[in-house]
Formats: sequence, C-alpha cells, structure tokens
Amino acid sequence: MEAKNESEKNIIRLGLVSMFNDLGSETISRLIPFYLSSVLGAPMSVVGLVEGVADATATLLKPLFGRLSDRIHLRKPFVVLGYGLSALARPLLAFAGAWPLVAALRFSERVGKGIRTAPRDALIADSSSAGSRGRHFGINRSLDTLGALLGVGGFGAWIWFRGDATLTAGTWKVLALTCGVPGLIALALVVGGVIEVGPRVAGASSRPSGDLERTEKFTPTLKRYIMIVALFGLANSSDAFILLKAKELGYSLVETLGMVALLNLVSAMTAIPAAALSDRMGRRALIATGWVIYAITYGLIGWGVLEGHPVWFAATLALYGLFYGFTEGVEKAWIADLAPVSERGRAYGVFGFVLGAVALPASLVFGWAWDHFGSSVPFLGCAGIALVAAGVLVVGMPKTAKPLPR
Repeated sequence: MEAKNESEKNIIRLGLVSMFNDLGSETISRLIPFYLSSVLGAPMSVVGLVEGVADATATLLKPLFGRLSDRIHLRKPFVVLGYGLSALARPLLAFAGAWPLVAALRFSERVGKGIRTAPRDALIADSSSAGSRGRHFGINRSLDTLGALLGVGGFGAWIWFRGDATLTAGTWKVLALTCGVPGLIALALVVGGVIEVGPRVAGASSRPSGDLERTEKFTPTLKRYIMIVALFGLANSSDAFILLKAKELGYSLVETLGMVALLNLVSAMTAIPAAALSDRMGRRALIATGWVIYAITYGLIGWGVLEGHPVWFAATLALYGLFYGFTEGVEKAWIADLAPVSERGRAYGVFGFVLGAVALPASLVFGWAWDHFGSSVPFLGCAGIALVAAGVLVVGMPKTAKPLPR
C-alpha cells in the first residue's frame, strides 16, 4: 500500500512538473508563428520549416535517451537534464531578432524535450499498474494542458488589460523572459520531488549486465501500432497553422488566445476521464474517436464554413480540444501495454522517433500547400488522411486494452 501511494504521488509530481513547464513553453510555442509572420515578416513556408524542425528535433532524440534510460536502469537524470536545458534556452528567444535565430533557439529548447520525454513517459509507466496506466497518463496530460491554459490565458488577459492586441517585438521580449520563470519552477520540482521508479526499482529488469547489449524485439502488434500512428502523423501538422488561419480570418490576437485557452480547457477536462475510460473499454475506440474529431475539425476549417463567425470558430477549437483529450494520454498508455517492461524507454523513444520523422514533412508540405494553393487545400488534405488512419487503426489493431503477454 505504501509503495502504491508513493507511485501515485510520483504521478502527481510529474504532472505538476509538466504543468509548470507548459505554463511557459506553450505560450511561447503558440505565439512563435505570430512573431515570425507578423513581427519578422517570414512567409508560411518558413513557419512550416521552423515548426517542423522544432517538432522533429525533440522526437528524433527520443530513441537515444529512452534506450539509455533502459540500459542504466534510471529515468530521473535524463528528466532533470531535459527540463534544465529547456528552462535555460527558452528565455533567450527574447533576443531573437531574425527567423534563423528563432529557429536555432527553438531547436535548442526542443533538445531538452527530446532528452526528457521518453524517460519521463517510461517513469510514468513504471509508476503505474496495468489497470491504472490510462488514468495516470491522463493525469499527466491534464495537468500539462492546465499549464498551457494558464499560460495562454494569462498572456491574453495581460495584453487585453494593456489595451494593445498586437504582438510587437517589445511584447515578445517581455513574454519570453517571463516564461522562463515557470520553467525554473518545473526544474526545481523535478529535482526535489520526483523519485526514481526505474526498471531496477520496479523489478522490470533482472538481466545480468553482460546482457544489456541484447535488443529485445518489439511485438508485431506494437510495430503495427507505431506505424498506424505515424500514418496519422502525416495529417497532424503543426497547430500553428490553425492559429494563422484565425489570423487570416481577421480575428484579433486576444480573440485567438481566448480560443486557444478554450481548446486547452476542454483538453484538460477530458484527458483524465477519457484515459481512465480506456483502462476499462480499450484504447482503440478512444484514439479512433479522437482522430475522427481531428478530421471533422480540419474539414470544417478547410471548407470555410467558419469564416466570419468567431463563435463557431471557437466552438470548433473546443471540439479540437476533445481530440487531444481522447488521444494524448491514451496513445502513450497503449505503448506501455504493448512494450516489453525492460524496453519501455526504447519503446517510447522509437514511438517519438517515428512521429518526428513525419512531423517535419507534414508541416513543410502544409506550409508549401498554403503558399501555393491557399489554406483550404492542406486543411482538407489532413482531414482525409486522418479519416484513413482512423479506419486503419480500427481494422489493424485489437480492441482490448489489456497488456499483451511479455
């Protein structure tokens, strides 16, 4: 019972770390497209490049550090290092006056994410039993999204009270420096509050040290699952384009931030119940539903039925929040179900690597298509790919949420 309570506390602590980190990082990442396009005058293709490289940077590093955490049977050192690098790099964006420098700093900040993410996810799985994985990942995603809600909402309220709804170079500098503070709080929490519940502590690995070089094969089901998620990843371009669509429709920065806050609120409210439901009824149904919601959201935006109707656009972004609530925690819980216990770090790393491999082309193609054909074509194209991926998931994956035999 004591070990169970300590594991629950670890989940909450990791969730609070994610919350404070995202309180700063989410605000910055949401506004980088506005800074690039409005302040620095960069074209959409450059926005796609910067966002694609940022996403790919983090995910391409995940297999290395996930595997390292398996080999040394420790997760926390990588989590500390990753959050530390991001906390130090993020405030430097305040001094980026050209898009290549923004890209370089965004790259550096995402290196920290690449180091920490797979070991952190493995630590959450190590701290969870088979019947609580969905709920625990849901808690982490909910608190993470709550941080994003507080950050974006707080910045929106600040510029509203100032009476200046435009993003200027001066506003950007204040924002970037301010967002460094919660990153430091997150680092302090992970150093002082999170405990190691790695493979050795959890009893997940009893192999002799000489056998560490052996690589266990992933099950065919796990490989198939990762490939199907990668298919969906081709549709899952950067959310920056949704925000830029709002700008194209004439919505102010305050209105857009309010819509993003609503999106995060819906995501935070649904992440825990949806992920907990997946513990009982299976992961597949929740993920497939989320992907269909994604397709509906992008289809509505692409068809242009929301133009001139900010309330309907906000409602669509609230619907988009359900996509995150239904998928983010559940997708990671399914990895823990399907991966060998001693290879969880590597499994999360490979999962992230594959998503990173498709993140860059997805954003680049989206930005290129927007520049050449207008915004409707890429939004509708992503909606179609998402529907295909949902169908492949239903046909290609088992319904059960129970872990496969090790």
